[in-house]
Amino acid sequence: MDGWRKTLWVLCLLLSCGCRAGRITEPLERENRHLEDRIYCLEDQLRETCAQLDSAHRENAALRRDLGDGPGSDDFSRQRGGGTSRAPRAELGAPTDRLPGGGDTAPRPSLPADDLEDAPPYKPPTILPPSPDRPEGILPETSSPEPVPGPIETQAEPEPAELPLESSPGPTLEEPRMLISPTATRAAAPLQSANIVEIALNSRLTGGHDRDGRPGDDGVMVVIEPRNKARQVVELPAAVSIVVLDPAQEGPRARIARWDFTAEEAARHFKKTPLGEGFHFALPWSSAPPKNSDLMLFARITLSDGQEYITDKSIRVKLSAAAEAGQSMPAAGDPDDTVAETAPRATEAAGPATGHPAGEPERIVSEYVPRHAERAPAANSRTTTQPGRSRRR
Repeated sequence: MDGWRKTLWVLCLLLSCGCRAGRITEPLERENRHLEDRIYCLEDQLRETCAQLDSAHRENAALRRDLGDGPGSDDFSRQRGGGTSRAPRAELGAPTDRLPGGGDTAPRPSLPADDLEDAPPYKPPTILPPSPDRPEGILPETSSPEPVPGPIETQAEPEPAELPLESSPGPTLEEPRMLISPTATRAAAPLQSANIVEIALNSRLTGGHDRDGRPGDDGVMVVIEPRNKARQVVELPAAVSIVVLDPAQEGPRARIARWDFTAEEAARHFKKTPLGEGFHFALPWSSAPPKNSDLMLFARITLSDGQEYITDKSIRVKLSAAAEAGQSMPAAGDPDDTVAETAPRATEAAGPATGHPAGEPERIVSEYVPRHAERAPAANSRTTTQPGRSRRR
């Protein structure tokens, strides 16, 4: 009997430990899912920051090469770093004529003591009042008193109003040159070929666009660059279609906005600026602004012969205060379960390498961007697609 009782107690202890382990495992798994989602977000931010850092390094190196290719670049860099340049001050020597005694006023001249002792006593002249019986001609002539000499004053040398700039030779400053981006430098070179092989989105000029200065972006700024084999931007007539999607949404709700331009309309948007060359579009939201800040932007150009080139890029826009309040409001139900189910779905939709929504990117674009010719998507388009690279149809 004692053996059966011990065995029964051991079984009860094992069963109780198993039940507790099940209750502890569920919160740990939920926390593990949260940490995985956080890791995915941090990896995306790290890749985006590294791309921006590489772009800044390339631009900085190009600017240094532009500044160092001619004489006077060091003087120009010093002028930019030090602000307004001034001529060096001339060293003024110490004044040679100083007053004796260190005083500000000159001493009065001293008279010899012997002359003062032998001088007769001074008597004031007597002035007789005029007599009415004496004519004016008989009156004694009075001599005008001689002016008493005052203290001798030394005149200080006048200070120069301005120092002559010619006396101090300084470094000659050249006129500042306008800084040109590497893209504009490549565009200034002679065009090697007018046949494009890809299109690209300018990473520095493509993103959210704020027009009124209030919180929240009012639309997007898109710069499309048609490039040839030498990566030169080519100006050519082409129809342009732009689509913005929300990867966190599904179905028709994923579309945020769409814009279509004919070849004549797109030609008016082609600009050559120091910051970039290509089709420049400042597009306001056609309907309600997005509810999420992370979006996908698709761009397509169609040539006159029917050839199509498609590219995409993940962008981040600033939400308004109302949109941020709606985004931060939790949904009904368990908050932990809501986060645990929603975040992995967005991560799976993004994919490991492309950053596209779930499914073929070309299938999503074809749902909102009209095609000029019926073509089936390639079977291996998902594996060959890279972020920000164009695809030819």
